[in-house]
Amino acid sequence: MHLSPPQKQQLLGAVVEAAQGRVPVVPCASDSHPAGVIAFARFARQCGCPAVIACPPYYFRFSQEEIKAFFNRVADSIPLPLLLYDIPQFTNSIEPETVALLSRHPNIAGIKESSGNLHRLRQILEQQDKPGFAVLIGPDELVLPSVLAGARACVSGTSNIVPEALVALFDSIRSGHLNTAKLLQNEIIRLIQHLSQFNFPTGFKIAAECRGHELGDLKQVLSSGQKDGLTRFKRETSDLIKELLERISR
Repeated sequence: MHLSPPQKQQLLGAVVEAAQGRVPVVPCASDSHPAGVIAFARFARQCGCPAVIACPPYYFRFSQEEIKAFFNRVADSIPLPLLLYDIPQFTNSIEPETVALLSRHPNIAGIKESSGNLHRLRQILEQQDKPGFAVLIGPDELVLPSVLAGARACVSGTSNIVPEALVALFDSIRSGHLNTAKLLQNEIIRLIQHLSQFNFPTGFKIAAECRGHELGDLKQVLSSGQKDGLTRFKRETSDLIKELLERISR
């Protein structure tokens, strides 16, 4: 959201180059109008991406019928499978009934459900009958209950900071060690709550730098209080990350 179209293209090219085919790169092509989504999806195809994800048009309010028309237009026009992105806190909502209808489109392959509402997630799962339709979640705070409910995976922000924690959490769930999974989930929530002292993604970007990743200047403007507390925040963040990694290695 904070990058210009050329910057988004430059970033995608750098990520694809760094991945070197080891993992699929699925970029976000969201825009306020179908043409913007379509254009970025075509660029993603040129970069070798296997799919793209997009949220509904934002800023103005749209009906569910208009949202269906938006996604059908995009899915009809792009050369890659499309994942829906439901994040109603920041844009228009994709209601579970609308997800069920859109999933019938042959080029719509799944959804990232980021409402943070487990009841909504269960509705999507219960209304879904398309083989292979991927239901993913966004909030790292809800990995454990969401996967137990039937979600396939998490599109994780915290894994940019402590991928070890998310891998350990998923391994614990899959192996049936739910007490360990609960402890790990709570530690991840603790870290996220700490990072929430800054607006997303600023806190996460600072945390990634605490792990040695050079990410450049912040796009968002910090308040005077945040600037004054930045050194302390970095120190506390480093301590939390160290503590979490030590817990995982035991």
